[in-house]
Amino acid sequence: MGLRDGCYAKIWSAKDNGRAVSCYTTVSRKNKDGDGYTQLFNGFVSYFGDACKELILGLGLPEEFDRENPVGKTVHITGSPDVTSWYDKEKKRGGMNVTVYAIELPEDDGGSKPAKKTSTKKETKTKSKSSAHSDDDELPF
Repeated sequence: MGLRDGCYAKIWSAKDNGRAVSCYTTVSRKNKDGDGYTQLFNGFVSYFGDACKELILGLGLPEEFDRENPVGKTVHITGSPDVTSWYDKEKKRGGMNVTVYAIELPEDDGGSKPAKKTSTKKETKTKSKSSAHSDDDELPF
């Protein structure tokens, strides 16, 4: 199924670009015979939002992917990724931009620790009016 809401992705590098963190990201699934993995997605993904940036930069990943000595960290995508494609007619080149706005760290130690979760716009909108006014410093805008 690839990169989607609810998937687990491995981040191999993280570069802070100001408003977003650009990360080399892969999504794989275990083969049916139990031997190895099949890669479903690989590419650069932009993670937007202060909560995403803080969580990813806290993982201590290198800015460049090191094929000789790979170090990756797993995250859980909790919001639908935004995918747009582009094509430059003059250069005859195209590509796609993938953006994620909400992630969390998977639970460790068999679920004994709660997962760290980033907030989404949907969660902010569902707050009651009285609590929304008291938590103005947590609003995403």
